[in-house]
Amino acid sequence: AVGTFDLVTSYNNIYYIPTEDRVALLQHLRSMLRPGGRLALVSMFQGRSVAACDFDLALRSTRGCAPLPRLDDLRQQLAEAGFGAIRTRRLVPTEPFYGLVASR
Repeated sequence: AVGTFDLVTSYNNIYYIPTEDRVALLQHLRSMLRPGGRLALVSMFQGRSVAACDFDLALRSTRGCAPLPRLDDLRQQLAEAGFGAIRTRRLVPTEPFYGLVASR
């Protein structure tokens, strides 16, 4: 079934989804989109900054959380979920904090 939304957003929460469940979640979000609709996702990713390393350690130490995603891995998961064009933009110059826009 084709969804009814032009845009679905996700802000700073992908790391609460176990890595092995992400493709299924992304497929579900894609199903909510009309043809040509987009998913906009914002998150911190694994990286070498103090903030990213600290946050990743906290997530890895917290039951029910997954590590910060790697940017390339999330792009691959979006592709596996059936998204077409995936655009990536770094939102904070000194941090691995990115926005991704993926098209249905």
